[in-house]
Formats: sequence, structure tokens, C-alpha cells
Amino acid sequence: MDFINEAHKRFYASHSDITARGEDFKAIVYTLGVNRECRDHFAALYNEQTRCIVPSGLHAGWQTGASLRITRLAFNLFTHSVLEEENAEDYTPKAILSGLDADNREGALLALMYFT
Repeated sequence: MDFINEAHKRFYASHSDITARGEDFKAIVYTLGVNRECRDHFAALYNEQTRCIVPSGLHAGWQTGASLRITRLAFNLFTHSVLEEENAEDYTPKAILSGLDADNREGALLALMYFT
């Protein structure tokens, strides 16, 4: 598995139970790990106790354009759907990939390659 940088790799590796939790968990950890803001606020996006995404994290004040796109991709890869209250057009590959810097775009493309 390829990572966009050392921080991404460390974040993924820090979830030692990742193989026991299944592909959906691998997808959300890998994808959110692409973006620094998402790594820093992982608990605001995914509840490890309930093993559920936290949709309200999409509207958190710390979200940037890039972190929001990465969060949408991670949620989509985890749930295999679009959240009901969200605009489906915001989840298209074009909407997610447009406006991302090179590292975030590379990470998003890798996530799509590994988890779809």
C-alpha cells in the first residue's frame, strides 16, 4: 500500500487493529489520513466506540475545502452511499478531486484505487 507522506503512513499504522476491523474501517482510516486536518480531527469524524461515522463533522468549523472533500470521499467509501442530507453532486469524483492540491488529489486517487 502506498502513502502520500510519512504522516499518512504513521496515522494508518497507529490503528493497530486495522486488519481486524475490515475493509470499511481501512478505507476510512486511509482516506481521512490523507489530509492533516482530518487526521487531527479523526474522532470528530469517526466514533471508534460505535464504529460509525459522525456526519456532523462535515459542518465543523475546522473543515477546509480540501478536508471537506476528503471527508466526503471517506464517508462514501465507508458507507458506500451519500448521506441523505447531503447533495449527491458534492460526492462525484469531479467535485471531490477538483480544487485539491497534489498530495490530497494523489491520496484521494489512491483511496479510490484501493477501496472501490
